[in-house]
Amino acid sequence: MSTKPSADGAREHGGNNPGTRRLPHIDGLRGIAIVAVVLWHYFATRAPTLAGTWQSTLKHLLLMSWSGVDLFFVISGFLITGILYDELGATNYFRTFYIRRAARILPLYLALMGTYVLFLHVPYFQQRQFSALFNPRLPLWSYATFTQNIMMGVRQIFGGNWVNVTWSLGPEEQFYAVVPCLIFLGGRKLLPFCLAIFLILAPTLRFVSPGFHTLCNTLWRADGLAAGAALAWLMRRPGWFESVSRHRIWLFGLFGLLLFGMGLMNQSKDILGPFGTTVVAAFYTASLLVTLLETQSITRRILSWRPLVWIGRRSYGIYLIHMPVYGLTFGFIAMSAIVHSNPQPSHRDRQSIVH
Repeated sequence: MSTKPSADGAREHGGNNPGTRRLPHIDGLRGIAIVAVVLWHYFATRAPTLAGTWQSTLKHLLLMSWSGVDLFFVISGFLITGILYDELGATNYFRTFYIRRAARILPLYLALMGTYVLFLHVPYFQQRQFSALFNPRLPLWSYATFTQNIMMGVRQIFGGNWVNVTWSLGPEEQFYAVVPCLIFLGGRKLLPFCLAIFLILAPTLRFVSPGFHTLCNTLWRADGLAAGAALAWLMRRPGWFESVSRHRIWLFGLFGLLLFGMGLMNQSKDILGPFGTTVVAAFYTASLLVTLLETQSITRRILSWRPLVWIGRRSYGIYLIHMPVYGLTFGFIAMSAIVHSNPQPSHRDRQSIVH
């Protein structure tokens, strides 16, 4: 950091329950994540591919915008693990955590699902131009139990566009179910070993068991959540943040190497094979750490820009509704159904499917 890195780092992310208060630059990262996701769905998967056009050029520049959801995973893993560490030992450890998670997640999620079920029974929305919003369908119980990502992997579909983005809530909710118990039962010693297993297991599974399910099943997509959680654990190791700050040249070197890997993926989607998602998770984790180190940098000021922070603080709601809004608008104005497109590039899976 520019001044007193250890003190600033401790105040922000070490022991004073930082996860319970909002940090503008973290919200700014959320803002970037949701803008990337919206650009992927609204433009990158729909723009013409005719070579030489500005649309084609812009589409090529946005080919990695699918990874916005991985940035969400990294941020979530980092913040949630930090909260759990700081609350460990509290008498209401589990109750407080799950009440807060439910209060944040359930109201908007139930509203999304409620409107989905309601519109399913409105004859007007059964017309062809709205078909992609509701079809193909998955069992409602899978959405009620946050296991839709598992069902999507089994059936090899993401379901109707109204609720297809909820696949990412599955890994997060399953993460929330496991990590609090790991920290509670193993204290602060068990978690790093479990996270290391997740980080190794995810690319291994993508290599030995490729297929559609690699897009959405939790163990195949554990890189981002585990990487963010690992950073939260490291930030609370005595002296670790100060050491990284003193030797930040190595961090910047790693960041540059990971950025190069992201550039390679933008040029050739399969070049890193099953390790591509791991590189993405590592890049976003390194990016998060750099923003924590450089308190006076232009990057921190950009991330703390009020419009970006405003978007970031509403990113969950925007994420849930952006596909229904797009599908309804497209149906009303163009009077035709939007086509399905792939949620993200995946090792050995490049079909056109929406997530």
